[in-house]
Amino acid sequence: GDGRDVVPVGALPETPESLAQKAHDAAVNGEERSCLTLVWQLRDLPRENSVHEAIRRPRHPRSASNASAADASDGQSARTLMQAVAAAGFSSAVELLLEISPKVCGAKDEFGSTALHMAVAGGDHEGAPV
Repeated sequence: GDGRDVVPVGALPETPESLAQKAHDAAVNGEERSCLTLVWQLRDLPRENSVHEAIRRPRHPRSASNASAADASDGQSARTLMQAVAAAGFSSAVELLLEISPKVCGAKDEFGSTALHMAVAGGDHEGAPV
């Protein structure tokens, strides 16, 4: 080679928004390992506003048949990544999200529920963000 780095088309870096959506979808689908891996990737990004905004933004899960998260609500309320992770009971991912963006646990869904409410309702008292 001539010393120039060649980046394969599929190897472009993920954006905070795409990582947060994928982690959210993994949490909703009960895929703890995938969710934790994606949250670690978010943690390793520079702590810019785009990372915090991606974590705090309420979103609906995307289904495999519908790539548009906005149209995939299936009657579910939009949840932040922290709320989805807490509801799934993924305590390691909750801890990482608190490290990245501590204020995220106070976000409420349209019914006034926080991540703490969702963790406790799901029976995960250990993983409940404090």
